Amino acid sequence: METSNTLQSNGQKTIIVTQGFSQKNGIGIAGFVMSITGMILCWVPIIRWLLLVPAFLLSFIGLFKSPRALAVIGTIISALIILMIMIIKISFFSDILSLPSAF
Repeated sequence: METSNTLQSNGQKTIIVTQGFSQKNGIGIAGFVMSITGMILCWVPIIRWLLLVPAFLLSFIGLFKSPRALAVIGTIISALIILMIMIIKISFFSDILSLPSAF
């Protein structure tokens, strides 16, 4: 908040108060919140994809606006969780496929 004082010719002071505009990145914040929620609920099969994929997309779009901090964190969290889920699924299915058949 800025204040400036000016003295008028009749001896009165005029005080002008200007407030700064704070920028917000709503898309980045939404992506961050969705990625945190997806991280907490990543054990639920359908909900994790409904949260993490849009979280990644929103956070990625939020990277092109400022401030970028929450968008960067949301992108990293959602990408890491998606990568972790994919690695677990691939290792699980490769173990199932490599089992000898009983017949």
